[in-house]
Amino acid sequence: MFKVVPLTLKGKVIHDFAYGLRQRKCPHMGLVNLTPPGQCIHLCSYCYARGYRWSVHPEKTGEVMYYSNIPEKLEEELSAITLCPPLYLCATTDVFQPVDEIIQSTVRTVETIIRFGVSFHIVTKSALVRKLLEIPGFTSYPYFFLQMSIETIDDEKRRILSPNSSPVKDRIETLRLFSSKGFYTVMRIDPIIFGYTDSHDEILQLLHAAREIGVKHIITSTTRFDTQGIQAVRDRLTKKGLEKTYQRVKESYTYEKGWLRVPRRRRERFHGELKAETEKLGMTYAVCTELDKSYDSPSIPHCEGSPNSHMMVKNSEGKFQPVCHADCLRSCPNQEEPPCGMPQLAVQYPYKEKTLFKRSGFSTQLKLHSL
Repeated sequence: MFKVVPLTLKGKVIHDFAYGLRQRKCPHMGLVNLTPPGQCIHLCSYCYARGYRWSVHPEKTGEVMYYSNIPEKLEEELSAITLCPPLYLCATTDVFQPVDEIIQSTVRTVETIIRFGVSFHIVTKSALVRKLLEIPGFTSYPYFFLQMSIETIDDEKRRILSPNSSPVKDRIETLRLFSSKGFYTVMRIDPIIFGYTDSHDEILQLLHAAREIGVKHIITSTTRFDTQGIQAVRDRLTKKGLEKTYQRVKESYTYEKGWLRVPRRRRERFHGELKAETEKLGMTYAVCTELDKSYDSPSIPHCEGSPNSHMMVKNSEGKFQPVCHADCLRSCPNQEEPPCGMPQLAVQYPYKEKTLFKRSGFSTQLKLHSL
């Protein structure tokens, strides 16, 4: 059991990914973190947020912290801004981890987002995301898509890697449910840990399951480890008597720019083959950050895949409406006169806070069918 500790967020809620233009692949996003980094009781051994210097995670403290005032602060910010990138709940922890207070805060946050009518998506490992379907009006909301992370088809491996996350079969059934409701769904086979979860046959099982349940898009990565991350994987595997498995994992990764990564040529070959398998099954494919867009399916608007993820602007009536897919580097409808009225977004990575509060030259006549 973990003690639940509410905190008050004093800074801004909406913010972009912290990394800059040089290593950028993701579109602009409005990250909405409902907890501090690493505050997640799924206890994923490979979690990058647990490695942050400022991250104190529940395994050490016996506590899980969350921001209790996110819905109210988000309402204030959405009332004030005139430009809203797609919102992403949540980049550093799972907003549907099995903690009642966090789930209730997540539901209230989503209710706020729906009232304002802006784009958002959730990445989760939890079947508890079904709670969204209880929100009035949610099932007909046009600007949401779901990403479900399923790192392996083997539930025994899942229990070792992310012991408090939902079982694999529950995640798959949840994707099936959201797909059947007409939502765009994405399966993240992420991370694939070489030497442990990189079995070609097991990944193909996941791809076939994805197609059968209506998933449209696949995202994968072979991840990167810092010292703490690889030690966490080692500890989990050796505790189960899988020392030889850990040696295979360790031998699969080499140091590259301060991180342990699968060697680039091996990554390129792996993703190229997996992309071909995915597209053969009628789905699209993207690689999360570790390779450039040439390894993604060419038909997608951005690496997230979803066609209903939009940059929104307030029109003259104070209503948000979609103008583009927020991937200013790859899919701006008009780079010289962008529909958002903010050409600086093509060079601001991350965007500056003040950029969300002003714009020029926006035409309220632009319609969704222009996307």
